[in-house]
Amino acid sequence: MILTIYLFIINIVGFVVMAIDRYRMEKGSWCAPDWAIFVLGIIGGCIGIAAAMEMLHHKATHPLFCVGLPILLAVEYGALLLGFLLLT
Repeated sequence: MILTIYLFIINIVGFVVMAIDRYRMEKGSWCAPDWAIFVLGIIGGCIGIAAAMEMLHHKATHPLFCVGLPILLAVEYGALLLGFLLLT
């Protein structure tokens, strides 16, 4: 239950950070570094970041996000699924 709430919140945070980054980029203001957004993906926010990439067309051509994020998503949620299956 706690893990579900955590993943829900961190994915919302990932989406919001990408939306703010997109807004700031359009205004020519300071943007979040790619590594900081990728760290959000590492700690569980891959789905939110991927949704923002798709909906906002932000960072959709960066190799780190085009290639790295789907790989990270598969590994992260594959490990969660494996852990769930082993515990039940």
